[in-house]
Amino acid sequence: MKATALLEKQLIGVNSMLHHVADDLSQQEWASRPLRGENMPGFILWHIPRLQDHFVQVWIRGVPEVVQDERWAHWGQLRPLGAGLGITLEEADRIAQCVQPAEVLAYADVVLREILNWLATLTDDDLVYIPHARKHLAPYPDYQTAGHHAETHDLLDLPIWRLLSGPCIGHVRGHLGELALLKAQLRAGG
Repeated sequence: MKATALLEKQLIGVNSMLHHVADDLSQQEWASRPLRGENMPGFILWHIPRLQDHFVQVWIRGVPEVVQDERWAHWGQLRPLGAGLGITLEEADRIAQCVQPAEVLAYADVVLREILNWLATLTDDDLVYIPHARKHLAPYPDYQTAGHHAETHDLLDLPIWRLLSGPCIGHVRGHLGELALLKAQLRAGG
């Protein structure tokens, strides 16, 4: 199997799991905190496609994120929070309370489609390319914060395959496991 095909299957799997976890969350569960100090499910579910959008569009490709499309213009108030990296719990709560499940899932689907369309243009040899992340991130003040740098400094000189398999697949799978735990805790009475 080609590496690009493997990455495609993994990204599709992440999106499928995202839908599975989110599809039956109530609005109350979306913005609840069943465990002290943990993020609300709504933030985590928003953060997953935002992270993928951020790393593929800006970090790797150097193009505007999908979230900049006018379809998500009403999320403009969240722009200073970037993809939710290195933000406070209070800021994450604000995100969970500002976004709705259906729109987050629709956004996740558009992000996936955009990534898969781009991935289809690559060969396995392209995956070893190290993107010019510093240059790509420079125009975005939301990605020049101390919190963002603290969360991402060790990713700056990694090849495309590592960015896709790490932040865009592995990291978000960890969040999906976290969500399953939070959902079970909420349904067990928090």
